[in-house]
Amino acid sequence: MRFRNRRFFRFGFGNLMVLACLFSWSVMAENQQAEPDPLLRLLPVGEAPPWEKRLNGQELPPPEGSIPPRQVVQIRAGGVQKGDPVRLRLDRLSAPIPIGPRVVKLHRQGIAGINNSKPWHTLKVPKGDRFLAVLWRDPKEGRWSKARSMTLRDDVTAFPAGSVRFVNVSPWTVNLSHDGVDVQLPPHDMLMLANVEEGEFQVRVRIKDEKWVKVYDSVLQQDAGERTNAIVYKADGVRPRMPVKMRVFREHAKLRR
Repeated sequence: MRFRNRRFFRFGFGNLMVLACLFSWSVMAENQQAEPDPLLRLLPVGEAPPWEKRLNGQELPPPEGSIPPRQVVQIRAGGVQKGDPVRLRLDRLSAPIPIGPRVVKLHRQGIAGINNSKPWHTLKVPKGDRFLAVLWRDPKEGRWSKARSMTLRDDVTAFPAGSVRFVNVSPWTVNLSHDGVDVQLPPHDMLMLANVEEGEFQVRVRIKDEKWVKVYDSVLQQDAGERTNAIVYKADGVRPRMPVKMRVFREHAKLRR
């Protein structure tokens, strides 16, 4: 009798261990599924083409490749669409879209539907939960049919309130002056200043061996709890007066999901 009881005890204890492991795995799986997807915002920068009008006053559609796709959507492996399409507008921050890990493939969405054959643009993202991708037209192609991008962490740890983040996506080095200090920012690089409530900034650019040209001279200010993106990009319009332009985007640091 003791032997049988002992065997029953061993068998029952083993079952309990298996059940405990299965329960813990189930809890871990639920926690992983409960974690929200990372979010990505898109910011295409550049200049729109001059609008042309018909004789009846209606505007003609812009030439192909002169502006970014009106809508893009993420397509995962196997042709599965993730999330809803997002609208792209020049110098406007897009709505955040949920993304998968590491590689994001964006496809055009037009009247005929989604082009699944080839992504319009592919970008890689680091680890994190919020990102901003700055996009600009490829300088060699000169058209938005091919784009380049720079992906930045956008969470409040990497980009906290009170910060001003200068991002240079132009092909030239720019000189940034703030409070009597000059800093040179190479192409496709960024510089962040912390605890800025108000300050006068000057941005200059020099192409090849020419003189430095001032392209921005103004006061940047932000309220408590805000942060600012300052994007420097190549002026790609028709006969631009300045080689580069800068756009400033103020926003609350705590973004809603």
